[in-house]
Amino acid sequence: MAEVIDLAETLASRTSMLDEQIDDGREPDVERLREAFRAVHTIKGTAGLAGNEPVHALAHELEEALDAACKGRIVLGPALLDVMYAAAEAFPRVLAAPASAAALGVPELRARILVLAGGEPPPTAAPPLDVDASILSALTEFEEHRLRESLRQGRTLYRVQVVLELADMAERIDVIGRELKTIGEVIAYVPSADPTSDDHIAFDILVGSDRSPSEIAGVLTAGAVHVLQGPPAPVVTTPAVAEPPTAGAPDDALADSTVRVGRSI
Repeated sequence: MAEVIDLAETLASRTSMLDEQIDDGREPDVERLREAFRAVHTIKGTAGLAGNEPVHALAHELEEALDAACKGRIVLGPALLDVMYAAAEAFPRVLAAPASAAALGVPELRARILVLAGGEPPPTAAPPLDVDASILSALTEFEEHRLRESLRQGRTLYRVQVVLELADMAERIDVIGRELKTIGEVIAYVPSADPTSDDHIAFDILVGSDRSPSEIAGVLTAGAVHVLQGPPAPVVTTPAVAEPPTAGAPDDALADSTVRVGRSI
């Protein structure tokens, strides 16, 4: 019971953080959404072990909706936040008194979640990925979605190559991950096909960031930084520079021109 109360509080606090970010017009932090997802996943498991079907069913359906939001299938907006708040309040109460689920509105809440889970995906399409197929094939659906989201948000995709000793691989990969998180989003860790010795292993760490390659390299204690894909170049329409009319040329011969502006990588 105490664990579910703590997890419900985690769900409520992460929901509040996301709500504040969206209200301020900021991009919601996907890591906070994943923390909410993990809290609900654990509540589902705890309720299943306890034989509490109302909590288990509610957690299962909310988990599915949060997973869909993590992968960009549904919008993380007021409707989803509302059911997250409601579930955080309902979980401890229904766990303590399963027979009260109907009176506490759990069936209605489950119905709202099911409607959301079948909703429309976010309207803004992410730019296409121009990434090697061998890298894409190693990604989960969530990781590929985060790559696309980084591009949509105007970030550059980087591949950070590291070669680690097997003896301290876990510790070193954790240190490098923390270093990279100070300048962007660490999206995936992919075992590299590059040859290494028997006591070493190579990784490609995929990162989305608005920093330059030199800034990425500057936070690392080890690793080589490569650009995978830059953000799409915006199209900016500007008036053409007016030239003096030549003899015989009509005054309205001037027209607007389109200039494509992009980041040099």
